[in-house]
Amino acid sequence: MNKKKLLVSFLTLVILVLFIDPFGATIGFQDIDSYRPLRDILDKTENSKVLYLASYDDYYSIESNSRLRNETSEGFAELGYESVLSAASLGDATFNSYLYQQGFTHVVVPLSTAVRGRVIHKWGQLGSVSIILGEPFFEKVLESQGEFPVVLYKVLHKSKQNSQLKFPQYALNWDGVPKSFFKLNNEIQESGLYSYNYIKSYLDGPDVSWVIQDDSGVTPNPRFVLQTRGDTNKKLLIEIKFIAAYGGNAPTQIIRVSTSTSAQALSVKAGKSATATLVIDSNQEVAIDNILPCRPADTFAPDDHDPRVFCYGISEINVRELP
Repeated sequence: MNKKKLLVSFLTLVILVLFIDPFGATIGFQDIDSYRPLRDILDKTENSKVLYLASYDDYYSIESNSRLRNETSEGFAELGYESVLSAASLGDATFNSYLYQQGFTHVVVPLSTAVRGRVIHKWGQLGSVSIILGEPFFEKVLESQGEFPVVLYKVLHKSKQNSQLKFPQYALNWDGVPKSFFKLNNEIQESGLYSYNYIKSYLDGPDVSWVIQDDSGVTPNPRFVLQTRGDTNKKLLIEIKFIAAYGGNAPTQIIRVSTSTSAQALSVKAGKSATATLVIDSNQEVAIDNILPCRPADTFAPDDHDPRVFCYGISEINVRELP
């Protein structure tokens, strides 16, 4: 190995030691004194191991992560975090089993996430994440102060699921819709000399993605393929929750959800959601189509002059392992 490659390897190792902690095992060791009470508790806990966990918009609400993003990039800073979210998207009980199996005794979350009471990530290339920060799986221990406040929770092993389960890493690979339909938007705004604001947002907000007819009158037909890593024979239970456009004024819409082996039709009415439930294999495609035409708002609500033609919305996609 020449000197240049040796130097690059050494610098990479230094960065990893100082910054990267994908599973949170050493969180706090490089942090400011406001985290000292948390470190003291972890020092007194036998075989302590802590995971940093955050909602979609506040992963960098901790000093070490914020510093690392400024020094490198978001992709590098979140290295290894996707596998954590994959387990979290399988539900509270499964995530509790995952934490126990991986040996985590505590989780640390930003104060803003703790105030919500949940760790939240909208569905996209993973299913919806909505992990409750409280009984029966977590117990609040301590809240830190300072510029980057966090909350420490103890992991309570309450899940009745088999602790030897294999937690599948999977992806929902979308087609037929723009990336903004399912992907979190990361925006960087310059706010001064060598200073930037990082903004994370969803096009339609964190609660729903709308299927909207384009200017030429064509309605997108969302579809995704389930892909699992390492187990091509894996089956997963998927629930897709639909809501009607235009709230209480919404006209009824009929939605068809189909795979290569099944099809079901759902009636989505004003004020009432509808859920499609499927058991699908790895590499199987799920297609979504509206059966009735999408209607402009002013055809049934004359005072609504929004020129967009909303068809229906997808509010949740829950992915679960089969028992």
